[in-house]
Amino acid sequence: MERAYANTAVGQIHYIFEGDGDPIILLHHAGASAKEFATVIPLLSPKWRVLAMDLPGHGGSDPFPEAPLIQDYAKTVVAFMDALGIEEAHLVGLH
Repeated sequence: MERAYANTAVGQIHYIFEGDGDPIILLHHAGASAKEFATVIPLLSPKWRVLAMDLPGHGGSDPFPEAPLIQDYAKTVVAFMDALGIEEAHLVGLH
């Protein structure tokens, strides 16, 4: 697994990634980080380009400048995809 940062309008978004193929983005639950997918990523990466992002204020990502709404998190996922040039992706989330 590799680590990287995507620069977005919200700030830097930290993510871990592995594999090739169609992108699948893994979204952690509140209070966690992309690390919770460390054992899953190697299982998915033979078929998918797996990206697990730290949502703003979690893990290594910059925090929101003020208290976020759920829409702010959704916009962050879109900004993350835009920063990486991803037009379409499968999304998997936990909560």
